Amino acid sequence: AGGPFSAIIKINTNAKYQQSRIEKGLGNSEFKKGNYLAAISYYTESVEIEPTAPALSNRAASHIALKDYKRALEDCQWAQRVDANFPRIYKRMFKAYLSLGRIEEASTALKTAL
Repeated sequence: AGGPFSAIIKINTNAKYQQSRIEKGLGNSEFKKGNYLAAISYYTESVEIEPTAPALSNRAASHIALKDYKRALEDCQWAQRVDANFPRIYKRMFKAYLSLGRIEEASTALKTAL
């Protein structure tokens, strides 16, 4: 059906997905310890393998913890393009917009989150 290489492609895709999840998990571990720069590094590795809304949203949370609201907002916007139905994006987008003094956009993000 898929030719002789379809199984290899499926295995490679699965391995890629698993590696992305491993990097995200390492990022989560560093985030919980308060090592936000290390967390960003792991989330970046995860995103480079496979961009997912959870990894982008978590990287945004790390940027927020470091008060880098512009980068946090960029990650939230990217996550929104990847999966607009991932709810944590909007909570973090709200925090970033609010911290940047962009009240109307913060309000819109909050309404979307609810």
